[in-house]
Amino acid sequence: MMAVPEADGRMFIHGSMQCIYYVKGAVMRALGCGPDGVHILQDPTGGGFGGKEAFPSILACQVAVAAHKAQAPVRCVFDRREDLEYTSKRHPSLCGYKVAVKDGRVIAMDIDVKFNGGAYTTLSAVVLQRGLICADGVYNIENLHVVGEALKTNTTPTGAYRGFGAPQTFFAVELMMDHIARDLGVDSLEFKEAHMVKQGDATSTSGMYHFPVPLPAMLDEVDRACDFRRKHKEYAKPQTGRYRRGIGMAVYFHGAGFTGAGERDTIKAVCKLHKYPDGTVEILASNGEIGQGVRTTFPKIVARELNLPLEKVYYDQPDTARVPDSGPTVASRSLMIVGELLRRAAIQLRDKWVDGEDQVVEEHYKEPNFMIPFSLEDFHGDAYPTYAWGVHAIEVEVDTFTGRSQVLGATGSFDVGTPIDYNVVMGQMEGGFLQGIGYASMEHMNYDDKGRIRNNSFSDYLIPTTRDVPNLNCILHVEEYPDGPYGAKGAGELPLVGGPGAYVEALEQALGGVKLHHAPFTIEDTMNVILKEGL
Repeated sequence: MMAVPEADGRMFIHGSMQCIYYVKGAVMRALGCGPDGVHILQDPTGGGFGGKEAFPSILACQVAVAAHKAQAPVRCVFDRREDLEYTSKRHPSLCGYKVAVKDGRVIAMDIDVKFNGGAYTTLSAVVLQRGLICADGVYNIENLHVVGEALKTNTTPTGAYRGFGAPQTFFAVELMMDHIARDLGVDSLEFKEAHMVKQGDATSTSGMYHFPVPLPAMLDEVDRACDFRRKHKEYAKPQTGRYRRGIGMAVYFHGAGFTGAGERDTIKAVCKLHKYPDGTVEILASNGEIGQGVRTTFPKIVARELNLPLEKVYYDQPDTARVPDSGPTVASRSLMIVGELLRRAAIQLRDKWVDGEDQVVEEHYKEPNFMIPFSLEDFHGDAYPTYAWGVHAIEVEVDTFTGRSQVLGATGSFDVGTPIDYNVVMGQMEGGFLQGIGYASMEHMNYDDKGRIRNNSFSDYLIPTTRDVPNLNCILHVEEYPDGPYGAKGAGELPLVGGPGAYVEALEQALGGVKLHHAPFTIEDTMNVILKEGL
């Protein structure tokens, strides 16, 4: 992060970040200045994944105050160890489920969710909201009671991370449904299918699934791709020998957009298009490119509506001095929300187009009419306008001599609506799926007794590569969302969420049907089970 005092008295800050207006608001408070006293530019940024949502505001305030005091440029660069030790992490969770089953069907769930918020609050309140909303999974549970709290501890503050609270509770509910099915002596997938929501059902917050739920078709796609149903029944039988196999499946969603009334009441997104006299069009929005492809997809949407060559439309790195606040680059909202605003702005510009003139058009967010208003006080209403859906199947082979688990295959079906750019979407699905497998299997973060992170380098904090999952197959299933651009929904966070549930269920089969309860489930964890169970 870099802060530069400018000649006109303004403070210029640029660096690696997701949300330039978040940073601007924080720095204004730190310096005690008005909106004209500071402007923020997002430098080209590698990946976001949530880690560059809240923390850059802290670092920006520090360099801004130092630069203001010294009246000289100030730069702060974290090395790898500092980054791993001090920046925010995913919330560790503890989820307790009490489930009532009658006549082979789940009729009630009483759920208690606890998130470890670390030493400071950061984003724990909104991360917890999404975790609670997802606590009953994709299942229609008639009687539902969910409570949760985020707790302060003496560890590194936790915050946003791809999935934003949903992976924790989806992991819990998927394993819970697996364990109930096993106790009832029925196939876990068939048990889950009997409980799945459909269009018109109520959500956990008494909203509604307004649009078709494509899970049955997606399950069939995954089954055809990896022969899941046959393998799942085969691997459930007793196994012998050094190598044992298992296959697991997770079924889930990701609410597309900011939770509750955030888009309507808090963000109130605005975007603009600026047509120059030479016919080129600049997109003016605050959403940052963090690997998800908005510098590709935004121009494609605008160029299509204006019937222009793609090279005539461009989108630069956003600077708060030049672009309106179209909202943060979070919550899988950029394409679905801002992309649709840009599509409407392009239609507006097309209707007003005058050759050779300088023109600017502006578009504001309007909540879809079909939504049931959300009340944060009552936690009631439509938490999201629509949902992206996912199905993960993971097949593993466990070496009972070493505890090592090899992923033989990973298959996913993903409904993110209409893909605006197929290659961008497939890159997100493949990368997110692999990231979820890492979260499930090896990305364990250890603390010492003072709350400091011990494994603070890539020598002892491992992430998966393509060699760890050589057979990864992603399928796109398209269920269009009418209020997204050309039917598109949010995509960025979806592919990670189901990895832990599918992976750990597969391990349970390979380890002889033992019930497991946590992720990541490492080689050491697997070896402990092998020794305890005498496998």
